Amino acid sequence: CDTLMDAASTPDAKVAISMPPGHAKPLWIETPVMMGDGSWKRLGDVEIGDFVITHTGKAREVLEVHAQGVMPCLKIVTRTGREVYAEPTHPFLTPGGWINAGDLKQGSTVALVREYHITDSTGYSIDDFALAGYMVASGIVRGRAYSRMQKITTKFRTDDPLIQADIVEIMRRKNFAPTFSAGKCYGEEVRTITGNEKFKLWLKSAGLWHASRRDMRVPAWVFRGDEARIGAFLGAIFACDGSMVPNATVRSNGTYRVMQFVVRNFGLMRDVQALLIRLGARASLRAVLYTNYNYMPTRFFKLAIPDAEDQTYLRHRLRIRGSTQTKWAAPVQVDRFFDGRFAEDKIISVEEVDPREMKCLTVESDASFLADGLVVHNSTYASHMYPAWWMGSHPGRKYLQAGHTQKFAEKEFG
Repeated sequence: CDTLMDAASTPDAKVAISMPPGHAKPLWIETPVMMGDGSWKRLGDVEIGDFVITHTGKAREVLEVHAQGVMPCLKIVTRTGREVYAEPTHPFLTPGGWINAGDLKQGSTVALVREYHITDSTGYSIDDFALAGYMVASGIVRGRAYSRMQKITTKFRTDDPLIQADIVEIMRRKNFAPTFSAGKCYGEEVRTITGNEKFKLWLKSAGLWHASRRDMRVPAWVFRGDEARIGAFLGAIFACDGSMVPNATVRSNGTYRVMQFVVRNFGLMRDVQALLIRLGARASLRAVLYTNYNYMPTRFFKLAIPDAEDQTYLRHRLRIRGSTQTKWAAPVQVDRFFDGRFAEDKIISVEEVDPREMKCLTVESDASFLADGLVVHNSTYASHMYPAWWMGSHPGRKYLQAGHTQKFAEKEFG
C-alpha cells in the first residue's frame, strides 16, 4: 500500500506497478479449502480452473495457483478447534475488516460463512441422505440401551419408536423390504430392522458397507449435497446419538441447552463439524477422557453446539426425529455477527511454528476463499482497489495495467 500511495502522490509520475506472479498471500499446502460443490480439498491439490467457495458463499473460479516455497508460518487455533497455518501477512476477515495473521491475537474474532449457495450434485435424494445418516449413527452410538454395532451392515437397532418408524418408512419407499426382530439388551426392549439384498447393494454404492465405527468417515458424496440433504444426514445422526445437556450458565427459564455427542472417532467428528458449518452452525471439538467398563481412562472426542444462534439455525435446517427433538428447547436471544451472513469464531492462540511449504490462490471476482471454514483473502490492492481509486481520482488521465497471464488480465482487469 505504501508503494502504491507513493506512486500516486508523485507529481506527473508515469509509473506502472506490476505485481509479480504469486503476489497473493500464502497458506500451508495442507490447509483444507472448501470447493465449489461443497467438498473439501487440500490447498496443495487445488488447480487452475477449480471452483472454490468465497466469503459470499458462492463458487468462484481459481485463476492462478502460486507455489511460494517454504515461508515463515503462524499457527492459529480457534475456539471451535480449527487450526490454520498462515504466512504472517495472510489476511483474515474480522469485524474490523481484513486483518493480517501477524496482527491477530488471542481473543480476536474471525469469520465463518453462514449462508452457502451450493446446489446438490450427488444424484442422491433426501431419503438417501437420511438413511445414510442413520446407518453411520448405528456404528457410533454409546451410552444407549443396546450394544454398539461394530460395522455397518443391513441391520439397524433402535429403542426409539419415532426413529424406528422413520427409517422403516424410508426403507419401504426405496423398496428395501424392512423386516423386524424383537429382543432385549441389558434388560431393555430393542428392535432390529433388517433390509434386503437391494439395501446391501445400496450400502455398497454409498460407500458405507462394512464401514467400521472406529475409523469410518462421512462419505465424500455427502459434502456435495445441498442444505436440505445435509440437514437430513446430520439430523439422523443427532437423532440417534445426540444429547441435550444444560449449559454451564443455564438461563432462568431453563431453555438454554447444549446439543452434543461424544465418540472415539476424531476423523468422523471433524467431518461432522465441517458439515455443520454448511448449515450455519458452529461446533466446538475437543478431546475428553472417560472411564470405560474396565475403569481405564479412554480418549473420546466431544462435539458440542452450545450457542443459541447456532441452535436457531439448526432448528430450521435439521431433519430430526425421535426423543432428541422433543428435548430440544426453544433457543434464546440471537446476537448477530456482521449482518447475519457470518458467524464469529474466537482465536485462542497464535504462535510461531517452523517454516512450512506455502501456496496461494488468485480467485475470480472477490479474491477470497475458506481455509478450514475461516474466511481468508489474497491481495487485490494492485489488481482491484488501486485502479478503481486512481481512475476515480483522475478521470481525465489514462491508465495502463498489465497482468502476468492472459486469463488473469481478462478476468481481473476486464
